[in-house]
Amino acid sequence: MRDYKIYMHNELQMMVAKGNPKAIATIDDLVRSDVRTSLPNPVNEGIMQFYARKVLERHGIWPQLANGRECVSCQTTEHNWFTAVHHRETPERIREGKSDAGIVWKTEVMQALRQGIPVEGVELPAADSLRDQVSYATGALQNARHRASADDYLAFLATQVAQDAYAGFGFVRARPEELALKPID
Repeated sequence: MRDYKIYMHNELQMMVAKGNPKAIATIDDLVRSDVRTSLPNPVNEGIMQFYARKVLERHGIWPQLANGRECVSCQTTEHNWFTAVHHRETPERIREGKSDAGIVWKTEVMQALRQGIPVEGVELPAADSLRDQVSYATGALQNARHRASADDYLAFLATQVAQDAYAGFGFVRARPEELALKPID
């Protein structure tokens, strides 16, 4: 690939039980003594490795949640569980009353709602949702067998129809300047 474009973004949200019975409103609420968390594990879940951990560390609450542990499917404290597959476990743990909140992608909150799981998302400010940092990129391979089709698809991604389709599933639209092909540095 010589060129790429950003075609959409995602953002972190906190997933909570429908009605938000614990009134969880900010990242700092994840360490309240009455809140049980289900968080993506820091070993192999990119959402935690590259994004959520950065937010938790900036808030100074990572040590309280991780308790010095980096593991998969494990209880790190009385109140925190690190998942193996966060987008499956977190809604189930909330539904089963094992967790009160978890960090997931907004798109995962919307998927859980489409599946009828009684949860909702708590929106986070841009500094915590990282909506401007979580980017999805694409480009055509230089020696693609169907290069014209690849180029057509890349052009389609910049249309209102494509951007609306992704937004309908919770993704954040790319800005116009991001939708233009740029050389890979």
